[in-house]
Amino acid sequence: MRQQLTRLMIPLLVAVTAGCHRGAKPDAKAEQPEAAPIPVSTTVVSRKAVAEDLVVNGTIIAKSQVNVMPKTSGRIIELTVAEGDRVTKGQVIARLETPELGWQLQQQKSALISAEANLDQAEDNFGRMKELAAEGVISKQQLKSAETQVRVARSQLKQSKAAISLMETQLANGTVTSPITGVVVAKGLDMGAMASPNSSIVTVAEAGEMQVKLPIAERDLSLVRNGGKVQITSVALPGESFSGRISEIAPMVDAQTRLIPVKVDLARNGRLKVGMNVSAAIAGPTHQGLTVPAGALVTDGAEQIVYLASAGKAQRVPVTTGIRGTDWAEITDGLKGGEQVIVKGSAFVKEGLAVKLEGGN
Repeated sequence: MRQQLTRLMIPLLVAVTAGCHRGAKPDAKAEQPEAAPIPVSTTVVSRKAVAEDLVVNGTIIAKSQVNVMPKTSGRIIELTVAEGDRVTKGQVIARLETPELGWQLQQQKSALISAEANLDQAEDNFGRMKELAAEGVISKQQLKSAETQVRVARSQLKQSKAAISLMETQLANGTVTSPITGVVVAKGLDMGAMASPNSSIVTVAEAGEMQVKLPIAERDLSLVRNGGKVQITSVALPGESFSGRISEIAPMVDAQTRLIPVKVDLARNGRLKVGMNVSAAIAGPTHQGLTVPAGALVTDGAEQIVYLASAGKAQRVPVTTGIRGTDWAEITDGLKGGEQVIVKGSAFVKEGLAVKLEGGN
């Protein structure tokens, strides 16, 4: 009997012991401390005026510039300026070789001497003919003929003088001068090249007011309007921005490029230079949109998400973004406004994790 009781007690003790060990596990877990809340900062999702900027690359040009072209033809034997040089009104730009004009001028001067002699002879002859006519020796017709010879000789002399004056002017035109004060921004011909009244030797830009020339695609023309605001930046001047306004929209599309030339007036400044390549941000129509700081957006696979701080926990919210600025993004779907969106610490939180607000606005 005692042996049977012993056999019954051993399995019971084993079961009780095992049960005691299983019951001890929850107590061990309860002793582990909870994870500390992640410190975050938040901002309120709110609406603001949002504009979609059109960004286009362009070039700085002078508001006023001229192509310096000679008034006569000839080979360039002297070129006194280079690109970037400052010039004043009337300054010599180039000199042309015009040997034919020099030879023709000498011929015309010889012709002038002959014309003067012919006139003297015609006048002397007319004087004698008047005396003879008074004596009745010659007819009135002969006298009239002598008078006509004087008129012809005077006309020939006048023509010869005019030709000489023209040739002297043409020779003087062989010296090409700048019509304005400014800066040489382009050179069209080199030393030794043949120049003509249709060819530009250099281009001179008037110092002072500048413009930006922009090529606008047809699809973007609706965003461009006269007087529209434009912000200009250049890689040569990092961190700087210059304001301008659209002053001219070409009435026709360029047949070759299929682009519409647009000009932007710039305020005077000593930083931008003619010929610089710049980027122009043209402000488009505005509307009121929900926005969040760019730092609040988190890329999660193919999704854009934000985390909200709600009841001390992080709440994951997928969102759809619209227009983006340099430090903000428009939210077109996923938020209603007024939520506390996590900005600082957004990269370290997950759905349901405890968060602690460091501060917000």
